[in-house]
Amino acid sequence: MENPLFRKILLLAVLPLAALGFSPAQQPTPDLDGWTSAKWGMTPQQIASHFPDAEAITPPVRSFDELRKFVMHNVQISNLKLEVYFEFGMDTDKLRAVTLTSLETQPQIAEAVFQRLQQLLSDKYGIYGKRDEGKDLIRVWSFRSGEITLRLLGGDLTSLRYHQKSPNKKGLEKL
Repeated sequence: MENPLFRKILLLAVLPLAALGFSPAQQPTPDLDGWTSAKWGMTPQQIASHFPDAEAITPPVRSFDELRKFVMHNVQISNLKLEVYFEFGMDTDKLRAVTLTSLETQPQIAEAVFQRLQQLLSDKYGIYGKRDEGKDLIRVWSFRSGEITLRLLGGDLTSLRYHQKSPNKKGLEKL
């Protein structure tokens, strides 16, 4: 049996949204295809040409399942000084991740950097998933083809990682 009161309440809630032209089906789903002009699948040569300030890391350093091959030092983003690392698949040699690390390691400053980045990302991408582990604060924004992971590790290191999802792995759903 259908409840007529429930149906009226539902209509009263939905009609104003429809009148404003809101329809969840019409809203674009944001996706993550890289970081700024660095796009997933780019070669090391393409990264070097798009980011002339990037220095080659010799030999490359392993990070997760990728190799860090380039770094940019003292990059200013929203009044924050960061190092930017470009990471390539070990099997494909194509761009899979970009990690930004704060140069601030004093706990109070590192926490302020974490809070600032969390606010900037929330303003741009909305609600995040939360996966705190002990003292580590972890925020994840998940998209169809990539994720952004913001971490405050041990209270004194802030790391922001844009990474492509593996085709065989699912990302953390937004909580």
